[in-house]
Amino acid sequence: MAYTSEERAQGLYQRRPIGDDGLPSAVLPEMYSRTTAGPQAAAMILGERLRELRVERAITMTSAANAIGCSVSLLSRLERAASQPSLKHVRNLAKYYDVTSEEAESLASLVSQALAPKWWHAYNEVVPDWWIRLVGLESAATCVRLYEMRSVPGLLQTKEYARAVKKAGGVSEVPEGLLDFQAARQERFFGGSIQSTFLLDEGVLYRTFGGFEVMASQMQHLIQEFDNPNLRIRIVPFSAKIGSPVASLTHILFAGLPDVAIVESVDSAVFISEEPSGKYKYLMDRLIYDSSSRSDSLEMLKVAKKRFASEISV
Repeated sequence: MAYTSEERAQGLYQRRPIGDDGLPSAVLPEMYSRTTAGPQAAAMILGERLRELRVERAITMTSAANAIGCSVSLLSRLERAASQPSLKHVRNLAKYYDVTSEEAESLASLVSQALAPKWWHAYNEVVPDWWIRLVGLESAATCVRLYEMRSVPGLLQTKEYARAVKKAGGVSEVPEGLLDFQAARQERFFGGSIQSTFLLDEGVLYRTFGGFEVMASQMQHLIQEFDNPNLRIRIVPFSAKIGSPVASLTHILFAGLPDVAIVESVDSAVFISEEPSGKYKYLMDRLIYDSSSRSDSLEMLKVAKKRFASEISV
């Protein structure tokens, strides 16, 4: 379904039950006031609209950047919502693109919303910038699909499991602020109505972090999450026909805006904006297709929990 610029500036997807492909089973525009847009959503809507205005006028990024006295990289970050917008730059762009006064004020309003305080700012000193950006994207998402090969995804980790994973990665003393941030991230993510699918490689059920008791508790937590109607957990078995070329992949969908794929490494991530037909969506579709059923995935987790629990007293 194609959306007009106005619909992209105002529309959100109506949440529906998750389908077999890990996406909401129906996607419909749901109108809402711009004053209700969250900071990250406002920044993304702003960036997409500025890019549209530039492309519609056949203006190159270099010409636009020179016209308002900024670098091409800064303008690129503005259009991708990769950095905070400047009201001065946005007003100058509106003037250069010769938009109507109503459009100019709409853009300025989006800047104000994008600059509103964000809950994660309190953790800036303990959380890397790429993680902050990821959480910002999550806050604007309608659907999140995630594949993890190494460990349980951060959004599903227990506190002790998270601590053990960080230590295994070379962090000798894990800051409590980092664990508090992860807990706050989980609360906000699952406290909303984001549709989410988590794919865990079968190896995650065997790789031990923090000892058997920590692992048994983590498996129990995953089992309990099967009752969440907005969340789907599936195991990608060793026998899957397709293997992932990346260890950690997140595919995020938004209302009327391009998808974003995030490829994570140990201490960094690459963010790729793409159309829905992009290669990362295809990869995620294939992984979901090859994943085990709900009942089989749940049984695999129960077996893993039992296996770890049996080792506790040994």
